[in-house]
Amino acid sequence: PCIAELRLFAGRTIDVPANVSLPMLNDVLLACLDWTGECLHEFDIRGRCYSHVAFVSAEPSTSVTIESLGLRLGERFEWRYDFCAGWVIDARVEGFVDVIATTVVSGRRRGPLEWVSGAAQFAVW
Repeated sequence: PCIAELRLFAGRTIDVPANVSLPMLNDVLLACLDWTGECLHEFDIRGRCYSHVAFVSAEPSTSVTIESLGLRLGERFEWRYDFCAGWVIDARVEGFVDVIATTVVSGRRRGPLEWVSGAAQFAVW
């Protein structure tokens, strides 16, 4: 299967299988950042919002996979987490590789602390 190689903020790159669902990708992103997942989230992909959380007014994401979205090389999308803090993680498709498991390819520095109130506050901190 084709795999999306995703580049995230702060130089993090992960390889994810094409059949990874958006809820599973959410879990991968939480693990990469060492966040708990206690806050609401959504993906904004091509102007459509997806979430598997019932409290978010978005399309259900349970059956949506990276492959089914047909993302192209260089295409970007957002993962929004903790709507009060306003975390927005920008992701870009960097390439397509063949792997069967999610792998963190590169990254530097610790991710921002989950309970710092968004990017602006993290910069001050």
